[in-house]
Amino acid sequence: MAWEWRENNREKVLEAVRKGEYEAILSSREGALDALAHLAWELETLEAVKLIEVERARDGIPDELLLRTLAVLPFVEAVSLSAAANTLFEDAAVLLQLGYTALQIQEGFNHRRGQHYAEKSGQSRPYHPDVLREELKRIKVASLDAYRRHCIGVLYQRGLVRSQVYAVDGSGIGPAMRVVGLLCVQKEGPLWVNWRLRTGNESEKGQEGEVVLAMVDEIRALAGPEAIAWLLMDALYADGFILANLKYARHIDVMVRLPQDRRMYEQLIGLLRLFPTAWQAHLDVRYLSGHKQTRQMRVAKMDDLNDWDGFVEAAQALGVERPTLSGFAIQSYPLDQPAEKEEWALVATAPFHTA
Repeated sequence: MAWEWRENNREKVLEAVRKGEYEAILSSREGALDALAHLAWELETLEAVKLIEVERARDGIPDELLLRTLAVLPFVEAVSLSAAANTLFEDAAVLLQLGYTALQIQEGFNHRRGQHYAEKSGQSRPYHPDVLREELKRIKVASLDAYRRHCIGVLYQRGLVRSQVYAVDGSGIGPAMRVVGLLCVQKEGPLWVNWRLRTGNESEKGQEGEVVLAMVDEIRALAGPEAIAWLLMDALYADGFILANLKYARHIDVMVRLPQDRRMYEQLIGLLRLFPTAWQAHLDVRYLSGHKQTRQMRVAKMDDLNDWDGFVEAAQALGVERPTLSGFAIQSYPLDQPAEKEEWALVATAPFHTA
């Protein structure tokens, strides 16, 4: 190992770690990892693993220790489970917070060595990747819901969520999985507050918004009905049922990119052709690969749009007789290349206010 303990005094060591005095305690190559692990402990992320259930209790390495190890592995900069485990188990400050002792790491947790081994296999050590893989397989997936809710609740209890504006992100993980996340958009930077894992490339269309609405309802249950005022979404979530239920059942306004193949897109652009004075123009400057680019921007808004059957039907089912939406059209092109025009539109459940 690339570390050593110099004094077996847990309270003194933890106090020094809180102050950042790593040199007096250990030799560690991952100062950022130490800080992240301590933050996870302060936010009860590691303590909350007690809520995670496994198929059976291990005879040897305690499940709670292995679950804490798995919970802190995402902080390690490594591309594989094996590399992450090796890096983690070279950092004594983190291991101390997880609950390990040097003797346990060096000698394992029991005296069994297996039928065909003269001495204990490396698989009896907690840093062996196979041990961690087996622990992942034993986790009861349903119990992760309680773990997630506890971790989210701490964020609100500590006052770390400071905005009522949220966004939905549906990032892909390879070709077969997608993480749908609910992020709080605040001045200090976006904060990921809720998540779900989806398989395949399925969107929310036709699914009655089960993922988005479930995440929103969970936040409202934990932080109160006023926790979310605005929700921003991309075209993947341009579903009339979602918009109507967020607006009229949960009193949350929504802004979403409007796909160009929707009838409402044609309605918006068609109306703006009849009212050319609705357009406003201004210059915008952006940098691409370090190169400055000046673009001509044209924007226009139109309220009282209703050519979206899914939205109208869902809203009327909720008792809203004449639901409408507001549209915002955007055109953009580089001043030196006017032929490269981009055009897109946004739609919202509340009127836009422009100067």
